[in-house]
Amino acid sequence: MQELHGVFVAAVTPFDARGVFQPAWQADHFAWLQEQGVDGVLVAGTNGEGPSLSIEERRAVIDAAVKHRGRLRLIAGTGTPSLSETIALSRYACEAGVDAVLIVPPYYFRDVPTAGLVRYYRAVCDALPAHGRMLFYHIPRVSGVPIDHELIAEVRRSHPQQCYGIKDTGGDAEATARLVQAFPALHVLGGSDHLMAANLQAGVRGQISGLANAFPELFVALWQAYRDGEPVIQFQQQIAAIQSVVKRYPLHAATKALAAWRAGLSPINVKPPLLELEPEQRALLHRAIAELGML
Repeated sequence: MQELHGVFVAAVTPFDARGVFQPAWQADHFAWLQEQGVDGVLVAGTNGEGPSLSIEERRAVIDAAVKHRGRLRLIAGTGTPSLSETIALSRYACEAGVDAVLIVPPYYFRDVPTAGLVRYYRAVCDALPAHGRMLFYHIPRVSGVPIDHELIAEVRRSHPQQCYGIKDTGGDAEATARLVQAFPALHVLGGSDHLMAANLQAGVRGQISGLANAFPELFVALWQAYRDGEPVIQFQQQIAAIQSVVKRYPLHAATKALAAWRAGLSPINVKPPLLELEPEQRALLHRAIAELGML
């Protein structure tokens, strides 16, 4: 299987007004992202509203992604608070043909000791097919459960083949650098867009970006400039300028609106409890991004 490095898009999941998944939109979006030069996509993650999807919906999203991936490498978010559901989804995704599964820690019980998380992740790794690869998902601001070095070391000790990497969305560049130094064989992928340049300097293998749903060319350009030894600050500054606008609005709805506008696709919706943009918000967002010269 191919190594996972470069620019990955934490893809939005397209829904109609009734909350029904729209695979044709996903296919068109993937085709556009591929044209922009991204290396892969993550489906059913945080930006993909994975926790809002039923098991059947996640399977449908995974099936459509496998069908329409083209040359894109593919990661699927399969973590849930239920170990049995996580195992079933992870096996399904691996057998369907994804390159790796991304597993957020079980996030309902937040005070369990590391030993409990080790048991959870080892059970998942035990259940994966021989070719299956698992990435931890470190996003403590959302999950409330951090992925610490002890957990990584214990799971890699027992399952060095299945325990492949981590998406680090902790938002701490120094912590990411320590992670890379502590586990040089672990595929560390950055998840905080405002730290992409710093994380690349620290040695991460690539970036999984939500904002790249709408602005993939900026992340591809930053990645390529870094690889070529060229300055990257201009691209990181552009990303920061866009983020300063987007953070004024509901994140998922704003990301979906921007992705549709820039890819020339039809509008799509979010699922409750997330909120849609109000008409005035959509107009203000469009105007602000246009003023940056990005529409």
